[in-house]
Amino acid sequence: MNHQISTLLDKMESTASAWETAGDNRYIFLKCYTIMSRNMAEGISAGRFADPEWVSRLMAVFADYYFEALFRYEISPDATPAVWRQAHACAVDARVKTVQHLMLGINAHINYDLPLSLYDCLCHQWSSLEARERTLRKQDHNTVNAIIAESIDSVQDIILAPRSKALKMLDVALGRTDEWLITKAITSWRSRVWNISEQMLGYCDNEEMRRSIIRNTEQDALKKADLILLGKSGILG
Repeated sequence: MNHQISTLLDKMESTASAWETAGDNRYIFLKCYTIMSRNMAEGISAGRFADPEWVSRLMAVFADYYFEALFRYEISPDATPAVWRQAHACAVDARVKTVQHLMLGINAHINYDLPLSLYDCLCHQWSSLEARERTLRKQDHNTVNAIIAESIDSVQDIILAPRSKALKMLDVALGRTDEWLITKAITSWRSRVWNISEQMLGYCDNEEMRRSIIRNTEQDALKKADLILLGKSGILG
């Protein structure tokens, strides 16, 4: 594990622990993100990716978007991306359930931050990449889906079940159904996000078009957040 990733994981873990101690519900998503990121780092070390250096850089850029949005929210909420502003604001709402806190964070980070991160990590090389190299990048993106699926049991056992007796009962009654639903949402979103990033990469030299795609992407993420808060299944769309 390289030093940058190790430092990043320590930062995520310490922030999540401090929030959990303070009763700040934002720890729910960040603890999940930490579990998945640590498994990602292990996957890199185990040789699961075609281009581990690129995946490591993507991990770092992806996390930067998360911590930048957090920094903005702490300093000036109005300057925070709307989908993150909503997720952070909901952390103090007693009506919001544990799994909703989790999915609001996942939604903001995947459906808004990830296409921007992919663009940042690909825009300077996309036009020079051969078709085979582009395919390998996408395969690495898809490998993350498998690692996420492998992480869901830990998220359930460490984060969700201790906070939700009803969810724990559901887990016993339905086996892996609840984990499957979370994994299905994340996988569906990540597949769509790759397509969005490819759209943006087609406009590397057209800032106006790229910003239009970003605005539409955030609006879609906000709609998904509203569905999460309403407890509706349309988030998979």
